Amino acid sequence: MDLRSARLELRPLTTAHCDAVLALWQQPGVRRYLWDGRVITRDQALEALLLSERDFREHRFGLWGMHLPGEPALLGFCGLRTAELVAEPELMFGLDDGFCGRGLAWEGARAVLQHAFDELGLPAVGAATDAANRRSSRLLEKLGMHLVRRADHNGLDTLFYVCTIDDWASGVEA
Repeated sequence: MDLRSARLELRPLTTAHCDAVLALWQQPGVRRYLWDGRVITRDQALEALLLSERDFREHRFGLWGMHLPGEPALLGFCGLRTAELVAEPELMFGLDDGFCGRGLAWEGARAVLQHAFDELGLPAVGAATDAANRRSSRLLEKLGMHLVRRADHNGLDTLFYVCTIDDWASGVEA
């Protein structure tokens, strides 16, 4: 199931996209917060993509690749995953280092939240980010997510956010 925004096409990521996803996830700006700075292996990327494929089958959400319309190049990813970190489906996103600062992560995340609430009727979506990742926390707040707690996770100061369907219905900054 593809999603669209004003400037992006979001296409479900599969194991066939492993090499492109691995290259994205190994970029310094992406791995810094997504993988706590670790350079992951192809097997680790493949495992994450297998979990996303399972989530698409079972929940109609997962990780989408972000693309300019009609272009094959992977600019980033955005999506929801089932995770133990938050009770709700967890919003995740990351953008190629060369495309940061253009509002594309917000645009992709907004399309995913619209799908979550308007199409799937999810009651809430959660998110977590390192406290040091000010860009992500600002983006989450701009999306209408609310900080619900701050805690240590794996030795990192982590911010936990949630957006409910009622928050979404009351309006998100366009």
